[in-house]
Amino acid sequence: MTYKLLLAAALCAAPACLADFDPATIDPSVKPSVDFYDYANGTWLKTTKIPSDHASYGAFDMLNDGNEVVLHALAEKAASDAKPDPAEKMVGDFYFSGMNVEAVNAAGISPLKPDLDGIAAMQSSADLPAEVAKLHHLGASVCFGLGSEPNPKNADMVITGLGQGGLGLPERDYYTRDNDESKVLREKYVAHVGTMMGFAGDTPAEAAAEAAAVMRIETALA
Repeated sequence: MTYKLLLAAALCAAPACLADFDPATIDPSVKPSVDFYDYANGTWLKTTKIPSDHASYGAFDMLNDGNEVVLHALAEKAASDAKPDPAEKMVGDFYFSGMNVEAVNAAGISPLKPDLDGIAAMQSSADLPAEVAKLHHLGASVCFGLGSEPNPKNADMVITGLGQGGLGLPERDYYTRDNDESKVLREKYVAHVGTMMGFAGDTPAEAAAEAAAVMRIETALA
């Protein structure tokens, strides 16, 4: 994420956070020769609760949460420093621009209006490639995701990675499963999309029609 890249240099100067091995996570009732995973993690799995704002939780989530605390403190300091250096000023200004709730609420969706107008101006599928290219240039992964990644066959190389995009639900099966639970989930998803369209200023009828179109397109993609 952008703000993490901006703070990377500051993090390099922060004190190192070292994690020690904690024997309390071990379950000594399990023989390591029988099930080493349960032996090494059993007590941790039994005693650790998944935080309410997480779908899952593990050591890397704990590491990320700790990093977020450090980054937040650095951003707060940069935003409040009376005489920041140039790098800190960029960090502080960027952070403050997102934390100024009054200004964000006052602006509403007006910063998005040029992009929304460009989408609305399309007349046919022939206009789609240029609009997709423009949105990708702005950082929106429309229809597909494109980026760099390690070559799985040669770790010395970084190659282009191309993946499907455009699905709001986690994966294909959410769109194709025919059980009652999946049907209810899709109905709730369409309602959610309609609510978002309403926040953008559309009438209830417009929002419902647009949400239905989103589901049709995403189902076709899936």
